[in-house]
Amino acid sequence: MCRFVCLCVLALCLVLNGRAFAADLPPAATAKVDFQTDILPLLENHCVRCHNAEKQKSDLRMDSREFLLKGGSEGPSVVVGNSAESMMIAQVTGTNPDFDQMPPKEGPLSAEQIGLLRAWIDQGLEWPADIVPQAKGGDEETAPGKAPGLPEDWRVEATHQQGALAQGALAADLKGPNGEPAITLTPPAPPVAEAINLLWTPNAKFLNGSIEVKTKVIGGTAEQGGGLIWRVKDKNNYYFASYNPASKKFSLGKVVEGEIVELGSADFEAPAGEWVTLRIEQQGPQYAGHLNEQKLVEGSDADLQEAGGAGYCAKGDAATAFAATKLNAQS
Repeated sequence: MCRFVCLCVLALCLVLNGRAFAADLPPAATAKVDFQTDILPLLENHCVRCHNAEKQKSDLRMDSREFLLKGGSEGPSVVVGNSAESMMIAQVTGTNPDFDQMPPKEGPLSAEQIGLLRAWIDQGLEWPADIVPQAKGGDEETAPGKAPGLPEDWRVEATHQQGALAQGALAADLKGPNGEPAITLTPPAPPVAEAINLLWTPNAKFLNGSIEVKTKVIGGTAEQGGGLIWRVKDKNNYYFASYNPASKKFSLGKVVEGEIVELGSADFEAPAGEWVTLRIEQQGPQYAGHLNEQKLVEGSDADLQEAGGAGYCAKGDAATAFAATKLNAQS
């Protein structure tokens, strides 16, 4: 059975093999480190949300000195007295090419923060036994935003959000290529470079079939363009396909537990000020991405194999318009 819907609005943390090279690392802080003042805020804001008693990514807990020394699936996280040989430091600096830099959601730690962690390890890993870090901050605490002009079930969210949300709206003063009102997704001020801004609805249930949208750049410097998201479970789990005319690149990938994985990409050139047509096709694990009727990416992926929502995405400071969306969902 097939149903066709044409919508004008479709409306740090750690685990690695190998060690960091000392020459590539920010220097350790020279002053004596105080755990409660210097280290506890780093653990609470960047680490223990994913490594605690209830959730242990990579089998790792970071809510006590004992658990940190024990480490996770790849062994101890720190070598007391030697930060340059510690997994934690290699992971937060991204000096091991086999693993993504941590933390994944907020973006990299600063050189000053890494320097404090290095000094803490080098100075003996002081940790008062009565202090247990509690997760703080993070985009999990932010309620979804509303999109003026769109149905109530549409929500504005962001992957790797810090600060304000983007703005999504039905823009009566911006017309699509067929004369219909366009949907806009514009970044917050100030924009967050690593954020993927989302405008989506859980009620556009999609598992297999195709989704097509016309999209156009309406702003952005570091980033431009945007695209589609589908099989959306939440703001940290979905497939995406996007086009950036600034880099002349079409990308198709997935976000799983907040971690971005590119499944395929291709070079493509289209003027930034013109509407382009982006279409994705999905059947089970098989996917394909098209731009202006050209198939650019195809492959297979075993994640996210349940029906989910659908909508739009734009990264960083990109401001993007969407129009003439067609969703062909097959059950």
